Amino acid sequence: MNFYLSMMLCLVSSFLISWFLVAYFQRLFLNRGVVDVPNKRSSHTSPVPRSGGLGLILGAMAGLMLTSFIYRIPFPRLELLGAALLIGAVGLIDDIKKGLSPYVRLVLQIGVASIFVYLIGPILYLTLPRIVTINLSWMAGPITILWLVSVVNIYNFMDGIDGLAGIQAFVTALFLAIATLSAGESLLAIAIAGATVGFLLYNWHPAKIFLGDVGSTFLGFVFAGIPLSIARSNEYKVGLIWFVSMSLWFFLSDGVFTIIRRALKKENIWQAHRSHIYQRMVKAGVSHSTVALSIGFASALISSIALFSIRIKSPWAIVAVMLIALVSFFVYWRLAVTLENKYKEKISIVKTS
Repeated sequence: MNFYLSMMLCLVSSFLISWFLVAYFQRLFLNRGVVDVPNKRSSHTSPVPRSGGLGLILGAMAGLMLTSFIYRIPFPRLELLGAALLIGAVGLIDDIKKGLSPYVRLVLQIGVASIFVYLIGPILYLTLPRIVTINLSWMAGPITILWLVSVVNIYNFMDGIDGLAGIQAFVTALFLAIATLSAGESLLAIAIAGATVGFLLYNWHPAKIFLGDVGSTFLGFVFAGIPLSIARSNEYKVGLIWFVSMSLWFFLSDGVFTIIRRALKKENIWQAHRSHIYQRMVKAGVSHSTVALSIGFASALISSIALFSIRIKSPWAIVAVMLIALVSFFVYWRLAVTLENKYKEKISIVKTS
């Protein structure tokens, strides 16, 4: 009973503190000129303060510490919190100064991820129960670091319309809290879920503040890092990594698909753009709220099925979830293409009439 009460306290306290702090930072950053000025690649039309993720992070940390103190719940591993906060600090510097090159940010992220992996250990082998086991050998460290840095940057890339990164964070954090079955990490996930709701009240379309690199990179690292930080077997950790991949499926698949597509066109993958699938849907006339809610609902559905599959420990259930995810992405992509074509036809008719 105390466990559920502690989770409720963490959820509510994180929400309230985040709600207050995001409002405070919204006014502060607006007055200090820490804003995103619209350009041709933007999805907003007037200057909006960035770095609202700072309020989310502080709200989550405050709720986490309060609940841990009252209910004597073990804290998440300090290596995870320290690394995530360092990653967020790099994002905050870039939000405020806008002076860090993508390559400097990447080097710093790799450095933090490397220290984290050195302290807690890498994933040693990949498993699909009773089907295949792949020993990573000397590649264990680099692949684990690649996982962390990739999720951090893709989550950052996907924070491009109002409400999307926030609602994805809420869904993944909530399901991850259920999936981990580890007091400290579950508490951290619940704290993030509550803080995200407080942030979303100001980030829902039309947004009064943006998440910023500080928030998106912090969230990406936490989601990628929680499975690694739990003191369980390698197989258990791999299962959680797979679960996070499924929960973040529409972010990861859209991110990887768009990166490959831009690279094949010889475009700079680090340069801001509006060619992600979710951005193409907004350009085709779908509202920010509709896109965010649709992806959030689809993510919750896949997270539910993935959670069930790891609970029953059936390899064929895991394969079935992956097939569902692949089909879902194909439908998502084709829907965006169809909407784009209809929008172009409509524009063409208007121009010729």
